Amino acid sequence: MAFTTKNEPLPVYMIGTGVYPMSLSSGFIDMTDPTVRVSLDSATLTRPTTQCGTDKYARRREANRGTLMVIQAVYDASASGTLTSGVFEVWGRYSGSDEAGFIRLQNKAGNPSATMSLSLSGDATDGTYRYSQIDNDDHIFDGLGCDEFVVGCTTRPSAGTVQFATYSIRAKLI
Repeated sequence: MAFTTKNEPLPVYMIGTGVYPMSLSSGFIDMTDPTVRVSLDSATLTRPTTQCGTDKYARRREANRGTLMVIQAVYDASASGTLTSGVFEVWGRYSGSDEAGFIRLQNKAGNPSATMSLSLSGDATDGTYRYSQIDNDDHIFDGLGCDEFVVGCTTRPSAGTVQFATYSIRAKLI
């Protein structure tokens, strides 16, 4: 695709609607409570509104903000030892629909879950928290037009033999 310095109309011989690349700017939102450690919802999620407790997982309504959801793990900067990655699923529905309206979303790799790999040496840190690397295939989910989202945990993350004091999932829509 060629870029020009001004928007020009499509040539008359082109049939259909033109598509122009664009990007949205949005901040991260907490999908899980950042003040507590994440806990296992269920090894197999089938009903997110009952299996993903509302005390741990916020249902976020984010209408007209983007088509893709990027998720990222945030955990204690003081974590040490062998880190066990967590596995998460993203569910979505159009607000106002019933329980059956929730669908399990797939990431860009075509999988219904994402492994949040952790690296003490590779993850960014601000001194208080570490922020996991974002994998462009594993951590980006197609929202399929949904405007309400739930993130559920199917494998609980840990640091060595203990649970993290804090570990949360945050997301942004792009």
